[in-house]
Amino acid sequence: MDVKLKARFDFPPSAVLAQVADLPGYPEWHGMVHGVEADGDGWLVDLGGQMGPFKHTKRVRLVRAEDAEPGHVRFVRAERDGKDHGGWELAATVDPSSGDGPCTLQFKLSYDGASPLASLLEPLLQAETHRSADRLRLRLAGSS
Repeated sequence: MDVKLKARFDFPPSAVLAQVADLPGYPEWHGMVHGVEADGDGWLVDLGGQMGPFKHTKRVRLVRAEDAEPGHVRFVRAERDGKDHGGWELAATVDPSSGDGPCTLQFKLSYDGASPLASLLEPLLQAETHRSADRLRLRLAGSS
């Protein structure tokens, strides 16, 4: 499952990158992130979607991955229970990575597991991710 967003922002790239690099701030602007709790060198992240009366939430432990590319941030699944889990990756790239703006955000949430719910949730998470761009714009406008 790959949930993607490509959106233009009329804000400095550094401001957009600061928001997408701040995983604990995601519940304030991204509706598929229901909660984020610090957990040592990572975070316990509640991801989910809702279809009518049915709500599905998945808790994953994410850590910030090393990435030398300017304007890029990645978080990857890193559970501590020693079990084999499906991979989750949340990545964001802001282009250009510097300057006064505008810029383009490319956001991607990937899951490579075998959950039968993934195909049902993908369109919901995709729609929520697109709505999140407007909430991120409002958040950026409020902080400038």
